Amino acid sequence: MAPNYVSQEALREEQRKKQLEAQRQREREIEEQNRRELEAYNASLPTKKVPLAQQEIGGYGGSPSPQPDRYNPSRAAPSAPKASSQQSNLRAQRPAPPAPTSASRPPLASQNSSSALRDPTQAQRAPRNDGPATGHANAPRYPNGNQASQPRQQQQQQQQPSRLPAPVKPLNVAPKPSQQQQQSDSVKAAEAALTAKPSPSERKQDVRMSTMSESEVMAKLKEAVSKDDPNISYSKQKKIGQGASGSVYVAKIKETAVGIARDVLRAQGPRAQVAIKQMDLAHQPRKELIVNEIMVMKDSRHRNIVNFLDAFLRNNNSELWVVMEYMEGGALTDVIDNNPSISEEQISTICHETCRGLQHLHSQNIIHRDIKSDNVLLDARGNVKITDFGFCAKLTETKSKRATMVGTPYWMAPEVVKQKEYGPKVDIWSLGIMAIEMIESEPPYLNEEPLKALYLIATNGTPRLKKPEKLSKELKAFLSVCLCVDVKSRASADELLAHDFLRHGCPLASLSDLLAFKKHAK
Repeated sequence: MAPNYVSQEALREEQRKKQLEAQRQREREIEEQNRRELEAYNASLPTKKVPLAQQEIGGYGGSPSPQPDRYNPSRAAPSAPKASSQQSNLRAQRPAPPAPTSASRPPLASQNSSSALRDPTQAQRAPRNDGPATGHANAPRYPNGNQASQPRQQQQQQQQPSRLPAPVKPLNVAPKPSQQQQQSDSVKAAEAALTAKPSPSERKQDVRMSTMSESEVMAKLKEAVSKDDPNISYSKQKKIGQGASGSVYVAKIKETAVGIARDVLRAQGPRAQVAIKQMDLAHQPRKELIVNEIMVMKDSRHRNIVNFLDAFLRNNNSELWVVMEYMEGGALTDVIDNNPSISEEQISTICHETCRGLQHLHSQNIIHRDIKSDNVLLDARGNVKITDFGFCAKLTETKSKRATMVGTPYWMAPEVVKQKEYGPKVDIWSLGIMAIEMIESEPPYLNEEPLKALYLIATNGTPRLKKPEKLSKELKAFLSVCLCVDVKSRASADELLAHDFLRHGCPLASLSDLLAFKKHAK
């Protein structure tokens, strides 16, 4: 009887057979997986080559229905065959179809696909020069004007069929709006921002730059001032203001007056008064701004600009007196602070008169750069005039734009805050902020620190009104064209003077009602 056990040799043979069988099974599974992946990959290849004109940006126009003869951008691309694929398997795959010739490709104008019909820009786009070279003078495909695509196209037709590259997925690009539409949209955006919802006590902090040396400043000052003794012509009566740069006095013109003072006395009579700004130059850190102010005022005589009369250097050139016409109503800031409300008709007139002054400055290529209620003065007859020209910039042919961040933060235009190049329209933005001052008694962000205010101006753009529902549509439309972030869409001074809101103001004499608080203070 045979022994009841299996030899070691038989066990090893049985184990070897099981290992071989398991290896063959794994190979069959890998082969089957590769076959399925290759079939999926081959099935994804287009049956026809997509015309290159349709592969450009926006070529498909977002067609919702897939078409069998072109690449469908909404379908996810299948995964490529794994690196473990056998070379024999690669050779066994279905060959790619031949590249289409120029004869088989239909012309672009005859393709009536849904995307071509829906995309109005498709018909305006110049066709790409993909066909063989002809005698037509088509626009070159390459920027340097060569026809590199033509020999390449002929070479592709001569080559053996090969796998086509995957078409580039197009982007959907909307038609570019017209310039008029862009301006309209910008104004609408400003109006929407204004009528949303607000935020707003200290009102100072000027941002200024020094550019001139002390010797240059003094040389220019000596050229601008009179050599006479001011005490011969003027008698200071009382101090009416105090600022960082000096004190302001109201002065009476003496009968012994000479020069310009004599002319003012003849025109206004014995009660003629002037304002004298007295500055200690030793404690004046921005002397070049003083020169700037004097030069602009001397060259810019206008009914809406505070007129410069004279200037004097005193006490061994350590003190400067600047004589200007006297505006007894004071700054618009005082008017705002002492009147609970200002009517829209009064706001219209003040903005109209200020805009006339800006129109004059801009016609001389001068930007004020610091329009705000502190720098707009009134007199007893209701006249409105711009003052403080220390920040002014003169534009020239060689320097038609500025980029320096100057002014007072809360009134600055976004392009000034961002230190982009800017022009006269920064004054229009500041005028719009000044209008909000008269409406809400303060400019936007006044409760914020100046740096925070600058950040909010740069990021928020057009500020929000506190109670837009209480304003007329004309006033809101006026603010929208003043406070438009897009400079091209923002109104110019000329355009503002034709605006409906500025056409329906009150008479100038009615502005004297806003000065009633001065009579009570006496």
